[in-house]
Amino acid sequence: MEKKLYISPINPFSPEHEKVLNEILKGVSKNEEIAKKLKKSESTVRNQICGNNAVGGRYSTKLNLSGFGIFGIIEKITGKRPGDKNEMIQILLDDVVFVK
Repeated sequence: MEKKLYISPINPFSPEHEKVLNEILKGVSKNEEIAKKLKKSESTVRNQICGNNAVGGRYSTKLNLSGFGIFGIIEKITGKRPGDKNEMIQILLDDVVFVK
């Protein structure tokens, strides 16, 4: 019997990342607005987007995705780091497909 290979999509985003992404995809662009809708602090939302390991004005990355923000995860997947939320959405639409 021939073995079949299956490719299973893997979603690298945590449930919290997904909540923030969903708000951004709905058109909510300001961190303050996202924070209010999700009942989180603005700094928590900013960390979920950019990462929480600030070094020298730019967010660093870890080998472990837990310290990555959405931008860092996208950079790991695609090799492209978004400059802003609009660019993030464009990279996701162009280079990454997530199916639920």
